[in-house]
Amino acid sequence: MFHKIENRLTILIAIVLLAFAGTIIYLKINEHNLILLISEESNSALKISITNNLPSSLNSETEIIDDEVISQISKATNSEITIINTEEKESVLKYISDKPFVSYALIELKDKNETTKKYLFAKKESIAIKQKYDSIKKEYSTLVLIFLLFALTITAALFLQIVRPISTIIGSFVSNKPERLKKLLNKKSEYGVFANLIKDFFDQKKNLEEEIKVRKITQEELETLNDELEKRVEDRTEELAVTNLELQKERDQTKQYLDIAGTIIALLDCDGYIHLINKKGDEVLGYKSGELNGKNWYDTCFSGINKNKYKQLHLDVIRGKIPPVEYFIGEVITKAKETRTLIFHNTYLKDADYIYSGVLFSAEDITELKVKEKELIESKEKADESNKLKSTFLANMSHELRTPMIGILGYSDLLISEVENDNHKKMAQAIHDSGQRLIDTLNLILDLSRLEANKHNIDYQIVNLNELVRNVTFHFEAAAGRKKLFLKLSIPSYDVIAKTDPRMLRDVMNNLINNALKFTNEGGVFVTLEVFHRNFIINIKDTGIGIPKDSIDLIFEEFRQVSEGLGRGFQGTGLGLTICKKYVELLGGQISVKSTPKKGSEFSFQIPLISDGHLEDSSIEMDENNKSFATNTKDEQKSLNIESKENKEKKKILVVEDDSTSRDVIYLFLKNLYEVSFAEDGEKALKSIDGKQFDLIIMDINLGSGINGIEVTDTIRKTNGYKTTPIIAATAFAMLGDREKFLTQGFDHYISKPYLKPQLIKLISDVFNSN
Repeated sequence: MFHKIENRLTILIAIVLLAFAGTIIYLKINEHNLILLISEESNSALKISITNNLPSSLNSETEIIDDEVISQISKATNSEITIINTEEKESVLKYISDKPFVSYALIELKDKNETTKKYLFAKKESIAIKQKYDSIKKEYSTLVLIFLLFALTITAALFLQIVRPISTIIGSFVSNKPERLKKLLNKKSEYGVFANLIKDFFDQKKNLEEEIKVRKITQEELETLNDELEKRVEDRTEELAVTNLELQKERDQTKQYLDIAGTIIALLDCDGYIHLINKKGDEVLGYKSGELNGKNWYDTCFSGINKNKYKQLHLDVIRGKIPPVEYFIGEVITKAKETRTLIFHNTYLKDADYIYSGVLFSAEDITELKVKEKELIESKEKADESNKLKSTFLANMSHELRTPMIGILGYSDLLISEVENDNHKKMAQAIHDSGQRLIDTLNLILDLSRLEANKHNIDYQIVNLNELVRNVTFHFEAAAGRKKLFLKLSIPSYDVIAKTDPRMLRDVMNNLINNALKFTNEGGVFVTLEVFHRNFIINIKDTGIGIPKDSIDLIFEEFRQVSEGLGRGFQGTGLGLTICKKYVELLGGQISVKSTPKKGSEFSFQIPLISDGHLEDSSIEMDENNKSFATNTKDEQKSLNIESKENKEKKKILVVEDDSTSRDVIYLFLKNLYEVSFAEDGEKALKSIDGKQFDLIIMDINLGSGINGIEVTDTIRKTNGYKTTPIIAATAFAMLGDREKFLTQGFDHYISKPYLKPQLIKLISDVFNSN
């Protein structure tokens, strides 16, 4: 306890001594500063005094240098005055800098040019201040010695109690050797406590060093890993740089591809702003490259109703309100306010969350196409109008030619069978042949018009080609006999079965065999049927006049013949081979010809045995009544015999016909077989059925200015007793579709004008037999 008090007392004494010494030093410093202040004031007073004693009319430097003037000023100011130059100024100032007891003044002396070359230096030494200054210096030295003495005494007294333990502690701390503190660790003094604290510090330091060592190792490992990571980052950076270059190259290539594209390509965001548009888009819309980027597509390139319409459409798709619109046609406005029509193909883009993020579209400028389309539509309308006029003309021509042909063919046919005079019979035959030629020409023209209008309906059937070729050839044996020509047929020993249209095939053979007989004067005609792979081939070879080589391609053209002009040697329209070629091609085949002038010709056509299924919906509707009107005496006689047996009580037939000649011919056809009544128009026809029942009605369609045959038929069907009565449409309307139209408008059967007696009788007989 005493030890602690002693130590504290020693420390207190040291503090008091230090405070005392500090106070004395502080007072002495203030005293020194006071001396310095007095010195400065003396300097100022001296300078003022000298300035006041200077001559009032000082004109030059020589006057002030005068010794007498200097002596006067020196006496007046009680100072020592010296004239110095500029070089001496620094040394003088250095001399008086540490002598506060010396008062001085330094005044510039200027010449006439106001240039300083000399200085007036005055000094005056104060004995009292000098003594005081020297006394302060001695007191400083004494205080220092006393303080040092006390410091040595205290140091010596306290060395053993304070310095040695502190030295030990500092030494152990500096040398990093905690074992030096063993002597102090067990002491109960402050040094022991401090030594224990130091020991704890060293222990913590040791632990910290170990921890630092571990951390250093970890740091080294981290640095190694960091180096590896940096290397990987550098490698990856290089890879990314290469990738970026490749991507940039791809972007540049893509931009080039987009710029050379022949269509507009643009990318819009969710709000319709343009992120990309290619060179074609800028050109079509009239903007410079990059000028459209960042602008709203709909606000910039659309106007009026279209702008709001397409903008709302875009937003509705992006928001999922409606499904994507992949295609539409719209009008845009160019920079020059020109309207262009574009066809858009849209691809809506989605982000990683499958949410629409924009639209990429391509667009083609179809403005010129729309103009051409409009022109084509106008041309088509004109063509349709022309075709309509053509169809109307053909229908009228057909009707007007067929109606009088009943009289020509009917009367000539009756005359041939009834007159006995050979000359009259010959004349009647000539009339009949001429009429038949006229109706054949009409039928060819109508068939060609149907082909050109693509209004055809191919009737595919399973056909035995052997029988068909044999029957067609048989019908020309009489004609060949009249010209003393042979007609030879060669067919396979087995049946050749095909799926084709027998009517079209029959017409082709009829035309080719008829031409062969017509252009052959000696020899004859060979008809052969062959099978090759999946096709059947029919050849018609003659020994006739042949065809010149330069006319081979001519014969299949419309209205063309080898012999043309005023000197042509054969009759005909020049349509037969044209229609044959079109029929063969419609059936999926092809026709060819080989010919040598004066030696003969060979026509050959091949057609698939089984036609494609899709052809079943297309083709030519053939009317049985458009064929040749050659009579068959045996068939006619047979039908007459059947009628005579079945009609012991004659059936009643009403004929509604406005043409008197046709009524007379029909009467002559039917007078011996049926009870025939006539009505000239629709009103009389309705009166005729009032209270009388007819078994059959033959109805003309065009009945003049009154009601037509269709309207009459509709009224008859509503009359009691006539709901199921057979009604035959007997009309000159024989254009494509007329037959079907009439059969769906209340008629049971159809026959086109002109018709011959056997045809009419056979149709009536078939109607009665079926009922």
